[in-house]
Amino acid sequence: MKKKLLITMGCSVTQGYGSWDYSIVPDNKKIWKYDYADITSYEKLHLDIFLKNSWPYKLQRLIKFDKLINFGINGSSASHQVKAFTESLIDEYFEEYDVTLIWLVTFSDRISFYNGGKLESYNSYSSTNLYKEYINEIGWLETDIRLEMLSYIKIIYEISNSRNWNFIFSTLDLYDGEFIKQYYPKSISENIYIPDFGYKIFRMVQSNPELKSKICDHPNELGYSEIANKIHSWILDNKPEFLNTYTPDSYESIAYKQKIYERYDGEIRLDIIDNINKTTL
Repeated sequence: MKKKLLITMGCSVTQGYGSWDYSIVPDNKKIWKYDYADITSYEKLHLDIFLKNSWPYKLQRLIKFDKLINFGINGSSASHQVKAFTESLIDEYFEEYDVTLIWLVTFSDRISFYNGGKLESYNSYSSTNLYKEYINEIGWLETDIRLEMLSYIKIIYEISNSRNWNFIFSTLDLYDGEFIKQYYPKSISENIYIPDFGYKIFRMVQSNPELKSKICDHPNELGYSEIANKIHSWILDNKPEFLNTYTPDSYESIAYKQKIYERYDGEIRLDIIDNINKTTL
């Protein structure tokens, strides 16, 4: 019998962000009131803490999977998450495992690209004008950003399907449910979509302060336990064949680490440089 591997994708809610250790970061000041350098320092100290308090880590133990690879990336877009996945796992087939990939897709308005050899995401909180230009450029905001998101979901589904991996997804946005039903009916007929999960998480955390972080708007450790329980219940009701029939002797859990590329020592087309120079005159 093969061992079981769980791969999870998502943003801060999948990373476990918000399950702060208040002996490291005080609980009397909101995290966004710190300087960026201090926030980054606190986040680095919490990487292992976030992993061990995340819903993927807790779900791994509920469904008794031997190994977890968690691609929860704070602040990331759907495209960022797919790029990180392909950087790390595009050549990995894990034929020695039965693999289940669960993607809690982030908000569809976020975008990403490479900047200085590493992935960066942008959203409405970004200080750069680039994001505003993107939003102003597209014609049907409520449609186009979700079509963008949906294309990435389909890519990951097809990668999973081609490798005989199990695949489940949902989204964090409160209003994605009807769009998914209309524009991706295959996900409903094949029962790979957990409906309205973002709304359920939001309602759960807002109505139960004990499940919410004291210094940010994310769930805390208890909140992530509840999210894991809800996903576990959905799997029990809809995909019980995914579950393990034995309890592993030990569990292995790994968090994604950002890759930074060295600068390419080569040239770029002259017409690109010319066009850049024209716009700066």
